[in-house]
This record gives sequence, structure tokens and C-alpha cells, in this order.
Amino acid sequence: MRTLGSGRLGGRLLAACLGLIVAGSAKPIPFAQDTPNPITTFEELSARANSLRESGRPTDSVPYYQSALKLRPNWAEGWWYLGTTLYDADRYREAIAAFHELLGLDPKFGPALAFLGLSEFEIGDYESALAHLQQADLEGYSDDSELAKVAQYHLAILLNRRGDFENALHLLAADFTNSNLPDSAKTAVGMVILRIPLLPTEVDSKHEALIQAAGNAGALMIVKKFDEAAEDFRRLIDSYPAIPYLHYAYACALSQADRNDEALAQLQEEIKVRESALAYIKAAAIELRTQHAEKALIAAQRAVRLSPKSSQAHRVLAQVLQETGKKEQAAQELAASKRLDKVSADVDPVQQSLYARGTPGSGRTSPPTIAAKDSHASDTQDNTHFQQLVSNAEAARAAGRSNDAIADLQRALELHPDWAEGWETLGTLYYAAGEYAAAVQTLQNSVAISPRNGTVWAVIGLSEFEIKDYKNALIHLQRGHDLGLGGNAIAIQVATYHLALLLNRAGDFDQATQLLAPSASAGSAKDATKIALGIALLRMPLLPEDIPASKIPLVRQSGEAAAFLVQSKYDLAFGRLQQLIVEYPGTLYLHYAYGSALQSVSQYDLAEREMAEETKLNPTSALPYRRRAMIALQLQHPEVALQLAQTAVRLDSDSGEGHYLLGRALLDLRDTQKAIAELEKARDLAPNSPEVHFNLARAYAKAGKSEDASTERGAFQQLNDAVQNQRNGTGAQAYGPLQTQNGLHVEPGKTGNDAQAH
Repeated sequence: MRTLGSGRLGGRLLAACLGLIVAGSAKPIPFAQDTPNPITTFEELSARANSLRESGRPTDSVPYYQSALKLRPNWAEGWWYLGTTLYDADRYREAIAAFHELLGLDPKFGPALAFLGLSEFEIGDYESALAHLQQADLEGYSDDSELAKVAQYHLAILLNRRGDFENALHLLAADFTNSNLPDSAKTAVGMVILRIPLLPTEVDSKHEALIQAAGNAGALMIVKKFDEAAEDFRRLIDSYPAIPYLHYAYACALSQADRNDEALAQLQEEIKVRESALAYIKAAAIELRTQHAEKALIAAQRAVRLSPKSSQAHRVLAQVLQETGKKEQAAQELAASKRLDKVSADVDPVQQSLYARGTPGSGRTSPPTIAAKDSHASDTQDNTHFQQLVSNAEAARAAGRSNDAIADLQRALELHPDWAEGWETLGTLYYAAGEYAAAVQTLQNSVAISPRNGTVWAVIGLSEFEIKDYKNALIHLQRGHDLGLGGNAIAIQVATYHLALLLNRAGDFDQATQLLAPSASAGSAKDATKIALGIALLRMPLLPEDIPASKIPLVRQSGEAAAFLVQSKYDLAFGRLQQLIVEYPGTLYLHYAYGSALQSVSQYDLAEREMAEETKLNPTSALPYRRRAMIALQLQHPEVALQLAQTAVRLDSDSGEGHYLLGRALLDLRDTQKAIAELEKARDLAPNSPEVHFNLARAYAKAGKSEDASTERGAFQQLNDAVQNQRNGTGAQAYGPLQTQNGLHVEPGKTGNDAQAH
């Protein structure tokens, strides 16, 4: 049994961990109802079960496993395959029973403990899930790295829920070794940084932008980029000056960067926001390290007074007492610390209430918020009354009586709070009535039940856009777009347009252009679309209403040029761009846009000339240097490409594209080891770029690393197929993100200085 792995573990489980948090969202897979009566012996039943499973029919194998296990209940492998198949079909309670049987045969089998804990997590039995996932982590996962990552992620968020933030962060840091975290891991790290003792599904969506930003900074700390993390925290504090634990996190980053005086100043700011033992513990540690024992003692004693049950507080006081020669008192404090290590952390109810989902409504009487898993109505409810209320709401809505429809839906949801469609309809009515805050809060209940409903996430984002909560609106509109938007074509276009506006505002101009391209390609682009395209072409991180009046003609004409480009009307586009360059000399990114368009039609010499002009006007931007490096590679001038790529990386070291181009140049110059180093950096920064994996496979092959090369080729093929499928669905963009000679997309890096300041 010890050699059993979970090799059958599919991508759905990993996606559930590393994409959106979608616990319990998939529909159950129906099982075959027939029983295998003609087959009666254990050997026949087990052979049939294994054959069905191995031939891609695992659901049909279940009754055969069940029958075989009745005949031989000590068949460990049968319990394993039955349990994992039931888990994959979302039949968690049955899976739990199967894993308990397996663990009765082998109590220390780590993978079974992990699946048992994951199954218990899905039904909301969090205490049991925590205990079994902790035991699984101790026993190991039989070399199944995929199962280990998913189990440790869930263990981390359960530890966070219990208030054990340090151990939660330790697990997350071990699982994700670069700063380019998946969204779910970024959220988990952000919740640890902000010390939010909840599960991600329990958090009010209005806090997602803050949490993700904290997660970004925390990810930088994980990879020891402390100065960059400190800068991220500084910007966060500018936006959220009174949020507990942000100054503390900033102080931690500053301390790690040996900026101790600044760190102590931030701890004082933290104490002003909210006095907690944590700030004094950190202050004591810094004062002790900088040989200020008296100040350290004062801080440590204050920490113990504030939190007498904190093992950390007693431990730092013991260190200070030891340093000042008070060895007997130090021993007492150390003993107290060790005793308290075994005590569960106290959950901070203030932090819980600050971040938990609240009650929907905006001056209206609304039914209570539901938890993500409280999805069953009482058996004694009056279903007849419920159906009548639903019918009344539908009639009122059809007749345009929104207030009556809202009132009936509220009463219906009091009877059936698990009715996701009802929450969606109610939230949509609030949105239509212009009650956007109520819409956001109400629609959260719908996605708590059905978290993969892209349309609802999009309406949440549109509502947040209207109340100018742009950071959260971007997150939720992007999520809606990624999950898929329903509704009519106009509604989809509205959501996509607003997402493009917010991407422009955030500096992701290339993705904004890709989203706007279909509308512009359909014919005569609307003025609003042209304005948005012009903002993207000029790389202005603004919403349309924020454009200075003096620049509106420039933006509109630039948008017209961009519309011509996406329509492949190159003569018109080139003429308009040349005219703009003459009329608005010195405008940043006009030469870049023209050069990019020339490159897309293989006019490399002219493209290089325009990019060179851009570098003269815009010497701090890495963008034209990256584009010039690619042109040099296309013209087979790797020496030139090397110099340009080195400049690009110096200007923007966090760009995956920059490291990719540097790696490509080094590979063409046969400096294989340096090429591998740069391409590995590019892979970490741009993990979804097929071209990076393709060239890294080439480099590994040249270095004789055949196994690594094979892994990268597999990643390339998978990502390339996805990119080609997306391109076939949306059409290629004429001038936006880098298109290589192989037609593959390389993800752009951070915007950095590659945007205009206004």
C-alpha cells in the first residue's frame, strides 16, 4: 500500500486550488445505476472495476468496487480508488467513508489522510479537515507533488482561519517559491499578512483588492525582495492608512532590509492604528538586535501585558532578559512560552467582523447573508408559499414593478437562502435601480453558492465601477470574463468595455486593446471605443473622464489609428500615425505604436527606425528596447539584440519578456548556461508564455538536460494549444503584445515606467 500514489489526480483539483476558490461548485457526476449481477467473484469484480477506471470510465467502476469490497473489505487499493473516484465526483461524504476504511487498514497513509481532509473541507467540517491535513503533512504524500500542493494550500487557509498566521505563511512560502503567485495563493498570503481569521470564501468581496495587493507585497517578501516589498507596502498605506497590520507588515519588510529606524517608526504608526502585542514584539526584537536592551525590555514587557497568552510575547521577553543577564526570569519566561506553544491562537473577533461578508441592502429590508456552504433549506418550509412568491416576483418584474419584485424576492430568499438564482435576480434588480452597493452585497450571496458564475461576477464588477471602487471592479470584471459571460451581446460588450477601461487605468494597455479589438473590427467603431483604444495606444493610465481636455483630440485620433490597425487597414493606419507624429511631436509612444505596427507587417528596418526615435524621447521606458531586441533577433543580429535586451532588463528587471529576449539572444550566441538562467527567470515571471517554455526546452536540450527539456516541451504544447484556441476565437491583434516569428505570445512584464504621467 505504501507505494500507492494518486497519479490519477486530475487537473480539476489543482485548478480549484490555484484558480478561483470554487469549493463544492462542480455538479455531481451521475453514477451508473445498474449493479454487476452477472459478475460474482472478487477477482471478476475487481478486474472489471480496474478495467473501467483505466479505460476512462471511473464513474462506472464505482458499483464494481463497492461489490468487490463487500467480499474483501481488506482490499486497500479498492478503497483508495473508490474514495478518489467519489471525491472527483463531489460525493464527499461517501468518499470520507471510503478513506476511513482505508485508514483503518493503514492509519499512516499520507495521501488517504490528505484526501480525507480535503473531503471534510468540502462539507464544512473544518476541525476534522485541519486535523487530518496536519497528519497528512507529517506522514507525507508518497511523492505526489500535485496532491501535496493542494493539501498544503488547504491546510494553510485552515491554519489562517484558526489564527495560526505564522505557520500558514510558512506553508504558503514553501509551496510557492517565486513572487508570481496564482490568484488563490496571493489571496491566502494577503489574508495572512492582514491577519484575517477567515476562509477566502467568507470574505466580503469589497476587500479583495486590498487583500490581493497585500498578497503581492507578501509574495515579494517570500522571495526575499524586501526593498520592493517595502515599496509596495508604502503605496498600500497611502491608499489604506488606517488598516490594521499594514504598518506592521511594512515594518517587517523594512527590518528585513536592515532599515531599522524606519521599521520602528512604522511600528509606532501601527500602534496608533490599533495597539497590539505584535507591534511591541517586533519592536523588542529590533531594539534587541540593534543593542538597545532597555528599550527592548520596555517593548517586550508591554507585549506580555497586552497578550499574556502569547507564546511569542513571552519568548521575546525571555530573549531580552537573557541578554540583560536576568537568567532566572528569562528561564521562567521561556518555560511560559513553551507551555503556550501548545495553546491554540485566539481568533480576533474584530478582524473577523471587519472582513466578513455583511448583510445586503441599501436602506431596504433584506434577508440575512448566507455562508458559502449553508446551501440547504429547512424541510419544513412552505414550498407552496415560496413558489407563489417566485411567481409574483416574475410577474412584477415583467410588468416593470421593480419594488414589488424586490420585496417578493426578499421574502422568497428568507425561505430558501440557498437559491443562487434568486440572489442573482435580486442583485440585478438592485443594479438596474441604480442601488449599486446593495447589488454588490446581494450578488455576493449568489457567488458564495455558485462561485463559477461569470455573469454574476461581472455585474458585481459593473456595480463597483459605478461606485468608483475601481480596484475591486477590475478584479471581479476580469474574473467574470475569465469564467465566461452570459446574457445578450450588448450586455457582454458593456462588461468587456468596462473591463478594458479598468485595464487601461491599471496600465495593462495590451490586454485592453485585445478586448476592444472585436468591437473595433466589427465595422465603424463607436467614439467611446476609439477613445479607449487611443488611451491604450498612448499608454495613458486614465479613465476617459480623466483625460485633460487639451488631449482629447490626440486621444481620439490615436484611437482611430488603432481601430484601423485592428481592422487590418494598414495604409489608413500608417497615414494617421504619420500625421499624428507630425502634429504632436514629442508625444510618448506614438513612435512606439507606429514601429510596432510596422514590425507586425515585417517592415523591420522602418520599425527599428521608429523604435530608435522612441528611445530618444523615452529613454527610461523598457518597451522600445524590448521591441528593438526582438527586431534584431528577427533580423538574425543576436549581438545587437543582446545589448538592447540587457538595457531593457536594466530598466525593468521584473519583465518576463525582457529576460526572455535576453535569454534568446544568449542562446543564439551559444552561451547556453547564461541563456538557461535568463529563460528560467522569464518562466518564473511569465509562466503562461508558450514561447518561453519552447526556448527553454531548446536550451535544456543543448545543455544535455533531456528530462528538463521534455518537461518544458510538454508545457509549451499545452500552453500553445490554449493560445491558438483563444486566437481562433478572438482574432489576432495587429500591433499589441509581442508577436514572434512563430506567432506565439510572450506575456508583457510589469508596466513600471511604460506609461505616460498626466
